[in-house]
Amino acid sequence: MIEISFMILSCSLLFSDANYVDTLTKCSIKDTQCMINYFTKVLHDVGSTGIPELNIAPLDPMKLKNTTITIMDSIEITVRDAVIKGLKNCKVNRFRYVSVLYSVSKRVPPDILSIDLKRL
Repeated sequence: MIEISFMILSCSLLFSDANYVDTLTKCSIKDTQCMINYFTKVLHDVGSTGIPELNIAPLDPMKLKNTTITIMDSIEITVRDAVIKGLKNCKVNRFRYVSVLYSVSKRVPPDILSIDLKRL
């Protein structure tokens, strides 16, 4: 849940024209130290105040209700009512960029159909 919320926040920051975005350092996705600093700054800045001009609520405290987390497809944890505090004080220790490429090809006689599907 935290990862999903953080990804949504990051995507909204990347594609918005708000004043807050202009204060962020621009990084190459492969520059791990810059990305670590970027995400740590976002957690600190957005943690307690949110970003009102983007309608993003504060991350700290984060309230979870009826949230299910699956771990390794074998353990399922359901949180009925919880509050996570301290996100604004977190430091990102590691950032890893993984480029995933899926490729599927299906060939049938040319007079019928030819399909090449690729996902980056």
